[in-house]
Amino acid sequence: GVVYDAYNGRSISAHIWMDAERTPSRAWYAAILDYPFNRLGVEKLVGQVASNNIEAIKLDTHMGFVEEARVKDYSDDGDLIIYTMTREQCRILNSPAWSKVVQLVGGC
Repeated sequence: GVVYDAYNGRSISAHIWMDAERTPSRAWYAAILDYPFNRLGVEKLVGQVASNNIEAIKLDTHMGFVEEARVKDYSDDGDLIIYTMTREQCRILNSPAWSKVVQLVGGC
């Protein structure tokens, strides 16, 4: 699932969670990115990931997020990484391979 917060017109924070036992559909990926960029028109999507959460880091970078900041020694387990993504950086919404799925969920 995904929960959005801190919407201010230009950006929004996304808290993305996936069950390790399940693989989300392509429509799920497209929908969670379609909403902030195409429906709300935000310029930047923001996410926070613990530096020891390797699977979340892989997912975020695969989707197009880039590390923008890091809070050192955020917890006993390590740093907090602040990832951001613009519409132009979004690999899913901008990929020809995803275009049919994006159209199905109401994208561009």
